[in-house]
Amino acid sequence: MAAMLAISCDRVAIVHIINEIGSLPVTCVVEPGSVDPYSQLITIYLSEPLEHPDILESASRLAVIFDTSLLLANHATTNAYSFVRVSSNGQQSVVLVDPTNST
Repeated sequence: MAAMLAISCDRVAIVHIINEIGSLPVTCVVEPGSVDPYSQLITIYLSEPLEHPDILESASRLAVIFDTSLLLANHATTNAYSFVRVSSNGQQSVVLVDPTNST
């Protein structure tokens, strides 16, 4: 999380219940997901504005760190089927999702 947000590791806390949130600038609450035993829900709380809160830049860092691709809502358009794909090398591209394709 610290690398994704471009801040020092000692400014980030990882907790498992929301009641454990302290005074650090960033707290990640990690909870078990509901899909399968290996999934997790991570909620990020910011106690103060960060200098580098750009979502796409942060997502690019995260994709590179985890060597995976991410799909984010495209807030540059009102098209609900338009997303920004961030590849595992951090490259961003706009993709359209076909709502009629169920596979």
